[in-house]
Amino acid sequence: MRFGQAVRSILKKLSRTTREEKIEFSDRLYMRACRGELTLVSLGIENVQAMRLLIADATAIFRSIKSACDMQEVVEIKVGELSWKTDARLQSTDRDRMIIEFNGPSGFGREVVKRDRVIAALADFKAKFGLS
Repeated sequence: MRFGQAVRSILKKLSRTTREEKIEFSDRLYMRACRGELTLVSLGIENVQAMRLLIADATAIFRSIKSACDMQEVVEIKVGELSWKTDARLQSTDRDRMIIEFNGPSGFGREVVKRDRVIAALADFKAKFGLS
């Protein structure tokens, strides 16, 4: 049960993160801002991942997300050891649905997110760190 206890401990600590510190794509995928750096957090069912990002790398990721949203297309980027893919194509069944996939040293993640939350995350990142 040590693994289960460790996962619960991590989730408990992450849940204490205030909204001001989070840039959320969904309840299970967000970036946490703390002391001038960002941590990508993915809370999968069987897999909890956290990966530190340089502000410059996070800025490149958010630029790619903005580009995907503006063009309503798939945009992929590689920053450091992290590959990031944003699929912002309009879906006929759910026009608000987007898919974010990433692959890095901690593993692979895939999250279906809502377009309005991604746009809010873009605005939040821009307010906190700027985005040209």
